[in-house]
Amino acid sequence: MTLEVSGEVVFPRTITRDGYYTVRVPVTWSVVGSGVEDNAFGIAVIIFGVLKESGEIRDRSGSRTFDFQFSGSEVDFSRGADAIGVTVGGGVQCEGGSSDAASASITQIYHRHGGD
Repeated sequence: MTLEVSGEVVFPRTITRDGYYTVRVPVTWSVVGSGVEDNAFGIAVIIFGVLKESGEIRDRSGSRTFDFQFSGSEVDFSRGADAIGVTVGGGVQCEGGSSDAASASITQIYHRHGGD
């Protein structure tokens, strides 16, 4: 199984209360082998404590950019700093019971600046 973040994850540069934002996650994956019984992967994005998920992807191979939207109204601006975390993870199950898994995580830290 090959599972990779295939380009730069795009995070918002600045976040304000009244804005709408997208976290873009480009992913490429491939599962090869005649003995693969099952495979799946997914993406979880935690945006300032709020979980957003891609759902389970079961295609054997592909390349796709996943977009996760949120609004500034979802953000707790009373905290001094917070983060957006992206985790891509998946696995395969093969005949005979063997398995394999892969994952990658990326975190972007944000610091409160001024009144917003």
